[in-house]
Amino acid sequence: MADRLTALPYTPDMVDEVRHFDFGVEAYHREIADWLVNGVSEAMSYGTKVWLYGNPSGDIVGFGSLGESNWSYPDKKSPRVKVAIIPALGLRREFWRCPKDAEQGQRYSSQILDHLIALAPQLPSRPSALGLYVYPANVWAIRLYERHHFQRFHTRARRDETGDFYHGYVRDIS
Repeated sequence: MADRLTALPYTPDMVDEVRHFDFGVEAYHREIADWLVNGVSEAMSYGTKVWLYGNPSGDIVGFGSLGESNWSYPDKKSPRVKVAIIPALGLRREFWRCPKDAEQGQRYSSQILDHLIALAPQLPSRPSALGLYVYPANVWAIRLYERHHFQRFHTRARRDETGDFYHGYVRDIS
């Protein structure tokens, strides 16, 4: 049996506890770290919920967030409807592919994603879909999302700072 994570609701006064977290060296990894330190308070002011995830040893291994957005769903010609969205999710680099002896579906990244998927239908608007954005070169994350039944979606987001595009992925949660 793999180590089970515990979800701890995040509050902005915890920022000093997460400021040093290393999510990787790529620009999209650093954006996740920056969001957790500098963007999370604004997201939370719009109703986004954020959790830190701890393992049985007491280590914070990562975080996940859940909010709502308006997407043209189920296709780009559909009217815009409320969908649940994962604004940011991060696993600290030292915990990538951990626990080492766990099956893929029991690794920390899967546990965090499973927690967010389970909570998404309980959001106030009762959305029928859960979406997220992922950097196209982040193949590990794309594989994780596809294992959890996310599919490439027509929407994308552009980072103003870099001009990079992130691809939308979505899955049904009804």
